[in-house]
Amino acid sequence: MQELSDLCYTLISKIIDDKTYIIRSSVRDIVLEILFWNVHRKDLRVLVCDVANDVSADVVILIENSVTADQTLECLRSEISPAFEKPRAIDSRFQLFSRSPRLDLSEVYSGNRISIRRLWYMETELLLGIVHLVDNLNWDKANQQGEVMLLANEIRRQETKAGHNQTVILGDFNMNPFDQAMHIATGMNAMMTSKSVEKSRSRILQKRSYPFFYNPMWNLFGDRTPGPAGTFYHQSPSSGMYGWNMLDQVLIRPDAIKWFYNVEILTSAGNKLLQNRQERPDKRNASDHFPIHVTLK
Repeated sequence: MQELSDLCYTLISKIIDDKTYIIRSSVRDIVLEILFWNVHRKDLRVLVCDVANDVSADVVILIENSVTADQTLECLRSEISPAFEKPRAIDSRFQLFSRSPRLDLSEVYSGNRISIRRLWYMETELLLGIVHLVDNLNWDKANQQGEVMLLANEIRRQETKAGHNQTVILGDFNMNPFDQAMHIATGMNAMMTSKSVEKSRSRILQKRSYPFFYNPMWNLFGDRTPGPAGTFYHQSPSSGMYGWNMLDQVLIRPDAIKWFYNVEILTSAGNKLLQNRQERPDKRNASDHFPIHVTLK
């Protein structure tokens, strides 16, 4: 009887979550919430569940997680909703969890540094890419840029295969928006404002067309923004004495900008702060990265 009761509870919860998703998806100002966090090779399941609950996350994406995806999924199901599941994918460095099967999120391409998923949202197919690029502590700038160029080429290849450019890429780029590989045509080709990409949509270099990305993370830089000045704090004479870095980013193709609503950097999980007394990421008790919260409308 107890097993039957647990099964009934799970089914009812899934139905409730599914209906909630339908309601949220049927109203234009109700949105899809995506949480991304580099958890710094730690077991932060409690904090992950707290912050996912705070933002009513529909999709949770983690990298550098020290516990298995099954362990994290168990936490999400017990603390937030039993409707959470792991969409089909090849085992990799990326852990992705979805609250609704209607989103699909099955993997269409798996690489060492990227996973591309099919996102079904608002009766439209989008591509959702998750990245964890090489860092400049172990890679020099030239090789880091070479890796980004290969990645950008693979994204374009997958868009051609999908037959559309409605693409959103998010993750830990291990670069700032102003780093060359992020904005050159053969790299991520990511511009600062939406207006600069919506009209032209691409640029021509040596008679080849390279589609733009819009990078909204520029809006969150510095100390005159509502939240922290970046997602990661580090000072290095060799890589630039910036202090704050915007390593965790979201990029949107011009064709997908109509779905983009907002991105924010998070500094708390429930009643716990993710920042230390200097208002930098608390890597002792949480992660050296702040999570980012992306909203699609």
